[in-house]
Amino acid sequence: MKLRLIFIFLFLTSCGYTGLYKDYDKKQVLVKEKIFRGESALDNKIYNKLNLQESTDTSAYTIEINSNKKTELLSKNKSGEAKIYKMTISSHFILKQEGITLIDKKIFENITYNNLENKFELLRYERDLENNLINQIVNNVRMELLNI
Repeated sequence: MKLRLIFIFLFLTSCGYTGLYKDYDKKQVLVKEKIFRGESALDNKIYNKLNLQESTDTSAYTIEINSNKKTELLSKNKSGEAKIYKMTISSHFILKQEGITLIDKKIFENITYNNLENKFELLRYERDLENNLINQIVNNVRMELLNI
């Protein structure tokens, strides 16, 4: 039993695993100007989840976010009631430094979901799905920020 524990400990500590966003916390992205062109609530959520630091430094970055959310009906049942929806969030992310575009990325995330009888629960569920899609967009943007 002790031999197994020692083997598992050695295997896990020497496998070289590092977290995907390990370097993101070390990297400081200073933003001097933020421009929101889309739905302001979505743009604010994305910007806040990126945890960027604001600065007055002239060499800091300018960030531009243009996000939109669209919910469409995909299917109805025989009585004409909504059955399946599709939520899509599109985000156009631009990062500039001194007028030079460093990142120009369009990200589309979507999800399909079933209608719920209780409309209050449906609104809560849609809010949770929106947050999940925003998190996916933020993860994509973070990966881009690691490459600058």
